[in-house]
Amino acid sequence: MKIKYVLMLAITAVNLSAMANSSFFVAPAFRGQAGTEYSGWESFTNAYSGPNFPSLAASTGDGFITQTTPGIGAFPNGPFITGGNIYSFATTNTFTLTDATAYTLGTVVFQLRNNDGTVPFNYSSVHLEYDNGGGPLSLFTTRTELNNSGGGIASLWNWDVSALGINSYKIYFNASDISLSLDAVALDTQVVPEPSALALSAFGLVLLGKRVLRPCV
Repeated sequence: MKIKYVLMLAITAVNLSAMANSSFFVAPAFRGQAGTEYSGWESFTNAYSGPNFPSLAASTGDGFITQTTPGIGAFPNGPFITGGNIYSFATTNTFTLTDATAYTLGTVVFQLRNNDGTVPFNYSSVHLEYDNGGGPLSLFTTRTELNNSGGGIASLWNWDVSALGINSYKIYFNASDISLSLDAVALDTQVVPEPSALALSAFGLVLLGKRVLRPCV
């Protein structure tokens, strides 16, 4: 598997708004526009193997999240649903978000929150994988911490994939240890912007600099 590292251009492609909901996620400025999709998960129904489709009514995408830790059964040994969250006290969970769009992708914005700040995700595991015909390629990018209130940690990752010519991909993310609770996920995608929109985004990056988000390791 080939691996590429990409810079996070959160302000360039996203132009984030204020906090959007109780998960402390943010809404990209392009959300709701033509050539975009939004998916939100706050209530999971399948603890293991089965797909979890977006649960928020405002969702327009059809991607799904699967808990994929191999060889693990149901409660009490494996993951189970508690309060709408996927939780396991015996295994370190692994997850895959699978998505495809009707358009060529320009931007992918992924947000993630656990319910217990003492057991975070393995942030270095978060990556986007795509296949343009030559085998799977992995893209890693910088994590941005949105909130750490003690009851959970909200984080954001942003990929600019406009040069890749793809419309399908997967995002992989893992727990850092046992007893992680997957609380909420948000996914926003945008079609490859017109050249004029790209120029405007670049101008916004110069103006806003580092004032909106604080990058984390």
